[in-house]
Amino acid sequence: MKCKNCDNENPSDALYCAKCGTKLDVAPGVIPRVPAPATSVTRSGFWKSYGWIIAFFVIIAAVIGIAAMVYEPNPPPATTSKVTPVQTTGTTGYQIGNTAPDFQLTDLAGRNVTLSSLRGKPVVLNFWATWCGPCKAEMPFLQQVYNERKGTDIIILTIDLGESLSKVQGFLTDNKLTLPVLLDTTQTTAKQYGISAIPTTFFIDGNGIIQNRRIGSFSNKAQIDAEINNLLQIKAGTTQADTTPPSIPILMSPSDNAIIPQPTFLDGWVFSWNPSVDNESGIHR
Repeated sequence: MKCKNCDNENPSDALYCAKCGTKLDVAPGVIPRVPAPATSVTRSGFWKSYGWIIAFFVIIAAVIGIAAMVYEPNPPPATTSKVTPVQTTGTTGYQIGNTAPDFQLTDLAGRNVTLSSLRGKPVVLNFWATWCGPCKAEMPFLQQVYNERKGTDIIILTIDLGESLSKVQGFLTDNKLTLPVLLDTTQTTAKQYGISAIPTTFFIDGNGIIQNRRIGSFSNKAQIDAEINNLLQIKAGTTQADTTPPSIPILMSPSDNAIIPQPTFLDGWVFSWNPSVDNESGIHR
């Protein structure tokens, strides 16, 4: 059917001209179809006409959003602590600033080791026992640090308190540990260092001065690395030891220096360890 307005040929049953939208005269007996007027925009036509504009603005909005998330206006400048290291108090003791007490202990091979023989190198001294839960938890981190720093300027030593050679060797074998261990079977060295809770770790500089002391276990390797890095920097006088609060240690009896763990309360939970039975622990409420 031909449109009178634009001469466009349309199907015989068309009601409107597909070109100009003019209403057509439908022949008698023909049921007209009612398409949308040519001037209206169909869904597919809309996206063809305006889809690229919408996509453009969506991309711009996404770019602005990402930039807003990653951009930090006026970021704080990086700073490095430049404080002086802890200075000696002139006395021997176990407090920070004291000269660390000298000792002579045997390692697992029966060799004598003294602290004074290590003078000139920073020393990490860790007091522990096989029955101590927090000690056992931090051992893998100490082992990793030892593996990475063996043969460097840092000396890492662990001192087991009051246990036999076979007991300690069995523990190391079971847990695949190769850390240097000294045996303080009489706990004389523990008394010199004022150990009332384990694990306790001392960070001693090359001059034998205690620069930091941590009572409680390390919860990850990064904490130990940070302490050691601080200790190495202290040697050059560029920073001071880290004072990150330690985790909760196991308490010991101060009266006779016997290692008797006491319950420790944390958020309503009680943690206790029994030294008389290997690896026996209890957690109850």
